[in-house]
Amino acid sequence: WCQVLNLDRVSTTDSFFDLGGDSLRAVALVGALRSAGLGVAVRDVFLHRTVAALAAHLAAKDTAEAVPAFQAVAPFSLISAEDRALLPDGLADAYPAVQAQVGMAVEIQKEPAKSLYHIVRCFRVHSGRGFDADALRRAVRDVVGRHETLRTSFDLTRHSVPMQLVHAEVPVDVTVSHLSGDDIEARLRAYVDTERARPFDPEQPAPLLRVSAHRTDDHGWWLTVALSHLVTGGWDLNNLLVELLGCYERRSVGMVPESPEPVAVRYADFVAAELASLSAGTDEAYWRGITAGYARFATPEGWGRVDAPRESLRTRVSYQDLEQRLRTLASALDVSPKAVLHAAHLKVMSQLTDQRRFYTGLVCDARPEVRGAERVHGMYINILPFGFARGAGSWRELVRSVFDREVELWPHRRYPLPAVQRMADAGSRPIDVVFDYTEFRRSGVMTDDSVDFEAIAGEGGTEFALQVTAASGFLDLVADSHVFGPAALTRIGAMFRQVLAAMVADPDGDAVAVRLPAGERDDILNWSGGDTTEIGGYVPAAFEAQAARRPDAVAVTCEGVSFSYGQLNAAANRLAHHLRELGVGPEVLVGVCAHRSVEQIQAMLAVHKAGGVYLPLDPSYPAERLAFLLADAAAPVLLTTAELRAQLPAVDATVVLLDQPSVWADQPATDPRSATGPDSGCYVIYTSGSTGQPKGALVPHRALVNRLAYAGPRINRLDESAVLLQKTEIGFDVSPGEVYAALS
Repeated sequence: WCQVLNLDRVSTTDSFFDLGGDSLRAVALVGALRSAGLGVAVRDVFLHRTVAALAAHLAAKDTAEAVPAFQAVAPFSLISAEDRALLPDGLADAYPAVQAQVGMAVEIQKEPAKSLYHIVRCFRVHSGRGFDADALRRAVRDVVGRHETLRTSFDLTRHSVPMQLVHAEVPVDVTVSHLSGDDIEARLRAYVDTERARPFDPEQPAPLLRVSAHRTDDHGWWLTVALSHLVTGGWDLNNLLVELLGCYERRSVGMVPESPEPVAVRYADFVAAELASLSAGTDEAYWRGITAGYARFATPEGWGRVDAPRESLRTRVSYQDLEQRLRTLASALDVSPKAVLHAAHLKVMSQLTDQRRFYTGLVCDARPEVRGAERVHGMYINILPFGFARGAGSWRELVRSVFDREVELWPHRRYPLPAVQRMADAGSRPIDVVFDYTEFRRSGVMTDDSVDFEAIAGEGGTEFALQVTAASGFLDLVADSHVFGPAALTRIGAMFRQVLAAMVADPDGDAVAVRLPAGERDDILNWSGGDTTEIGGYVPAAFEAQAARRPDAVAVTCEGVSFSYGQLNAAANRLAHHLRELGVGPEVLVGVCAHRSVEQIQAMLAVHKAGGVYLPLDPSYPAERLAFLLADAAAPVLLTTAELRAQLPAVDATVVLLDQPSVWADQPATDPRSATGPDSGCYVIYTSGSTGQPKGALVPHRALVNRLAYAGPRINRLDESAVLLQKTEIGFDVSPGEVYAALS
């Protein structure tokens, strides 16, 4: 534990996470323990987080159980003889590209100018000696020679599968320039922008790496590294810079860099692990359970800026002032700091949707649990769906549930996202929102003052609607502007601050309450102090009062046909009495499929007068949707016309034809006695179904009456002489309000 965590002393009761442990250090720890013959998995470290607990766990296991020795993948053993025959000369190995790399290559080639996976970093290097260009070139050759992925190119089309080719030797592009004057940083930013505009083609010759040095007059210098994400991840990039500058320091004083301890594991072993995950059924079964048990997170509509070209927007939210308290919270709950921040992320996302159970994406490091794997560079990132269900009452409960789910997920993290996408829905991206936690710690070869790691970064965009990265006291939010515009992104960032502050203020506090930006909450409280009198009641009551007071006034006109209030009320009453005889009463659904017409208005009134629940069925809907609504609602009575009846599917319901009024002509014209209360069902509106199957929402009489009572006086010139246009079809949820606003 001391070696892996770079500590002088570790207590047997110190938590792995309190000591600075994270998933990558857990991989290193497990690799070291396995090399000593101990059968440990990373999941064990997460569950048994102290030396004492892990030792007790191991002691309780079958000590006779042998730990199989790690067997590295032999060069060229992952490809067929036919593919090997097509390889060029000068290769040290070749193996299939992992599915995430193929996905990245596709995204790059779809929109090369966006440079989604092109990383550029520029750092200030503080040195007491003058810059040595030859030492830098030698150091770059040292590092590239150590790491296979830095000598890798891709051949996506000429083999049976997309292939990555490891070259024995590659030339490296190292350029040197001189900067002087007062605007050095501005010129460096311009240089970074230029590098950003030169993304690597995945199939260009290796390496997918460029290095530049910029000398300054003060004996210091800046280092710019451009690298393809296909061959590295964020953690490896920082280690690469530390390693590169360590080699440079020794080369600059005439010394040969020390050779690192050799490791048996290679990037090819990660490739083999993905292939094994795809062939085994356990990982597939796990992810089928997640995609079947949770809905894909649906981003809110109307938050984007669609009237402008699509771009990647960014905002940064600091939680540096809360970081120590967040770590204290993690320690108190005996979980990782990542779980606390991930829980905050899921809480904020839950405020953007009404879905009860959904999944968003979680960035996972899927490298092998083998000694030395943390020092083997490569693209180990996999993004996987993380299931979330509302229900946690306190922050403590929420964080623990998120941590437990992370532990549950860990053994299945090598199953690639493209395979999950194919099982979830072959026609759409399964994940739109992604959370990433990155804990950068530098070690060993240089002091923290040697390099300014936060100097200048040339950021790529994101293929996701929203990507949230937590690192070093900041949340970086990157969004697709067509989904989340500038105001929306700022608003989401403010929600993160509110949630994190609430967490540390009271871990046992309410995790259900919505945490809005402070200004928004104040506005809502002010708005709620106005006219909020609830009148309750029964929807047709105001219409019936009008019919009694002004029976000859025109109530509805359609295509030259007019009904007065008295005529419409009498016609609706006769139909309502007929519906009563058919069993319609409180909470009984009555489907109405009719075009906008006098008959449609009469049908709506009759259903409500009978005490039933009005279920509008828009005749312009596709037949498949109408069939679904009829089957799902199972309304026992259907009102329609003879023409439309012929177009509707067969239903197990009593059908009443609105264009055959002679059937109920002898019914009373008087108002039926109401059996409806304010909380009785008034009408059902089905959702569009864009987030899954359409769902019927039941609206009570109280809601529509209150809506009319509030809106009526506020609509200009809505008096007894006004005329309202029924502009919407009946399946849209404002249509009952339009009808009753006029008739009231």
